[in-house]
Amino acid sequence: LADDPARVVVQLDIAGVDPDAVHVELEDDLLVVRGERHRPTGERRMYQHAEIEWGRFERRLRVGAPVDVAAATADYDRGMLTITLPLARRNGPETIRVNVRRGA
Repeated sequence: LADDPARVVVQLDIAGVDPDAVHVELEDDLLVVRGERHRPTGERRMYQHAEIEWGRFERRLRVGAPVDVAAATADYDRGMLTITLPLARRNGPETIRVNVRRGA
């Protein structure tokens, strides 16, 4: 999770996961990434040690700042998922005008 004044960038190593099976959601300031890594069809090997975890996964990360969801992107390239969340612009405090009604 990396951030700068303009955006938050999240990178996840999801090599071997079909990018169409990856779901990215943002609710309030919680980013949720879900997916599943399937074993290759027909593979029945017994491993002594494996660095790859098979099955479903879910990652939950607090972004910690308001995000412009309409401008957010998720890109998959050679096993790396990069999610870019532009921060929502803050225009500073806004003034609300108070209308006063005087008795008739």
